[in-house]
Amino acid sequence: MPTTRTNSPADVIRTPDTAGGPFRRGALSIGRRLAVCFLVIVVSMVAADTVAFWQFRRTVAPSQRLNNADEASLAIARLHLDVDAFRDKVAALESSHDTNQFSTEAAWLRQSFLQDVGDAQQTLSIAPEIGREDPTLPVALETLEVTLPSQLDTAVRLAVAEDWTAVQLRLKTQIQDLIDLSSSLVQRVDRQVQRQRTKAIEDAQTAQRRLFIVVPVAGLLTLLVAVALGWYTTQSITVPLAELASGTQALARGDFRREVNVGGNDELAVVGRAFNQAGRQLQQLYEELRDSEEQWRAAFESNPTMYFIVDSVGTIMSVNSFGAEKLGYTMGELLGQPVLNVFYEPDKDAVQQHAQTCFQQPGQTTKWEARKIRKDGTMLWVRETANAVFLKRRPVLLVVCEDITEQKRAEEALQRSEAYLAEAQRLTQTGSWAYRAGGNALYWSEENFRIWGVDPQQGAPDLEIVRQRIHPEDRDTATEYGWRAVQAATDYSHEFRIVLPDGTVRHIRSVGHPVLSASGEVIEVVGTHVDVTERKRAEEERDRLRKMEAELAHINRVSMLGELAGSLGHEIKQPIAAAVTNANSCLRWLKRDRPDVEEAQEAAARMVEDAMRAADIIDRMKSLYKKDAPQREMVNVNGVIKEIVLLLRNEAARHGISIRSELAADIPYVRGDHVQLQQVLMNLLINGIDAMKGMDGTGKITISSRCDDNNELLVSVSDTGVGLPPDVNQIFDAFFTTKAHGTGMGLAISRTIIESHGGHLSATSNAGRGATFYFTLPAARGVPA
Repeated sequence: MPTTRTNSPADVIRTPDTAGGPFRRGALSIGRRLAVCFLVIVVSMVAADTVAFWQFRRTVAPSQRLNNADEASLAIARLHLDVDAFRDKVAALESSHDTNQFSTEAAWLRQSFLQDVGDAQQTLSIAPEIGREDPTLPVALETLEVTLPSQLDTAVRLAVAEDWTAVQLRLKTQIQDLIDLSSSLVQRVDRQVQRQRTKAIEDAQTAQRRLFIVVPVAGLLTLLVAVALGWYTTQSITVPLAELASGTQALARGDFRREVNVGGNDELAVVGRAFNQAGRQLQQLYEELRDSEEQWRAAFESNPTMYFIVDSVGTIMSVNSFGAEKLGYTMGELLGQPVLNVFYEPDKDAVQQHAQTCFQQPGQTTKWEARKIRKDGTMLWVRETANAVFLKRRPVLLVVCEDITEQKRAEEALQRSEAYLAEAQRLTQTGSWAYRAGGNALYWSEENFRIWGVDPQQGAPDLEIVRQRIHPEDRDTATEYGWRAVQAATDYSHEFRIVLPDGTVRHIRSVGHPVLSASGEVIEVVGTHVDVTERKRAEEERDRLRKMEAELAHINRVSMLGELAGSLGHEIKQPIAAAVTNANSCLRWLKRDRPDVEEAQEAAARMVEDAMRAADIIDRMKSLYKKDAPQREMVNVNGVIKEIVLLLRNEAARHGISIRSELAADIPYVRGDHVQLQQVLMNLLINGIDAMKGMDGTGKITISSRCDDNNELLVSVSDTGVGLPPDVNQIFDAFFTTKAHGTGMGLAISRTIIESHGGHLSATSNAGRGATFYFTLPAARGVPA
């Protein structure tokens, strides 16, 4: 749609005109022009003042030189008076012979003289013209500075020595010479001062005459510059203003063709060009206003937003094509129809009430959401913004409709997601929460309210209320743990108990995560509370079952040892009988007429070995009888195998069964309970012995150990007995047995022990006779094979 754009001064093209340079009228902006004029006037005034000050300095300079010369003459005169005073003091001494008084006055006279000499030298340095005219003056001063103190010291020594004749001679000769020198010095300085005075007077008169000429000339020139610049500036502003005033009067009369002629690039020129441009644009204004209605109607109909105009009785007066198309109608089908016809039936009353509110409050915008029905019966959500206005003195409602169907679907999806989350929290008994760093509650989930027994109507409780719900025995520990984690800005997880108002105790696992700001400060803490009461009960039940398993394992060991009582008795009896035999031998060797001590010692040593062997057997049996809690340690499985083979060797031999060991030398250690592993191996060997009892021929049990490909320890126990039942896995069930005297718990307990060690116990039938039991154990980390 063509529109008229109002041009700003910056949009007006500046007319390039450089003739005359920067001082051409209008070449500079008004502000810069005034600033330049002011700067030139200030510079002119500063230049005039500088010239006047320079002339004044030339007038004052001769007076200053004259003053310096007078000070030099006065300083030389004081020096001459000091020499004359010295002569008078020496003359008084020559007549009075008062040495003490002379010595006292001599010190003061020295100090005064040296100070006057210094003053004279300083004044001569200030008035260098006198020194340049007579270069001998500084030399004469240095002579007096050295000679007078020397004469003074000599006079004091002569007075002390009472050599008054010498004093008189010095007074007439040397002191008189000093008087003559100082007098000559005074005369020469006076002549120089007189010449300087005459020259200074002449220079001052000359400078004064120049000052009377320069100052008026400089002031006049400054005034002329100011007048010229003021006239120039005034003309550069008033002439364009007059032209602009004339053009404004023409514009007021309706003469849009009149253009002002203001040249240059300053503000007035910009205003002039803008004025001309505005006049040309005003000529087009009427035509553009005439086309405005058609243009706005085109925009109204083609805009991708639904627009409706509804009268006070609810009839559609106007609708754009997009709005009609969105509802599936043509514009002709909607015009003149009640607007409520396109709304979903349950929403019509609310829409009508909103419309009445708009008509009651014209000029105020009202928004609402509603559902509309398309021509094909489908529904869409819209957000309507309405405002009541007057068109041709009739109240109408301007309505803008925005399709929010997708947004509503997203909101519904979010609500479903929140419902799923709430259900998941209920199923897992997990509540979520959030607190500010100061302890104020931000959020509690519904499940969290249920876990803590808090009424949701009262809102999320603060930390103090939560703290009071914690079990008194856990309160301080839990509070301190959470506080330290938040202070350290680290995640935390710990468990504690809470007590509900009805006295119910629950176990809670709390997980927290501090949320940090950009500066690293904790601003809030979010986390979860998990009700682990059921898990705790399950753990307690599991511990109880574990204790029962340990009891059953102990009973199983004791029952196995009961079955082996005869063999174990024979095993213990052998070393005891050998010890008795060796003891008798030892006694016989000692009862001889000549006791054979060496033989007796050997017999005693064998007796000790037999006793130790019996003690070892008893210790191994004792460890199987002990009822201790499992102790995990580094275990050499080959050593355990050797112990059990040694323990069951006689039992196997009693039934004609041999036990063969094939143990790898490089197997790794395992971490486990020594006694439990003994029990597993004993159970497997006894089962093998039982499987071969009463069979013809010699039975054989082979037990081996090695490392498999997964770096796990593999132990196998193979026999040549009756073999396994068809359902092999059945033998590991509790209370299943194929032996008349069995309890059916041995293999079940053995599998439980092996699995608790991270291994696996299995069995297979051999190709010929018998069966083989295998179990694996993970190698201990960090322990070499």
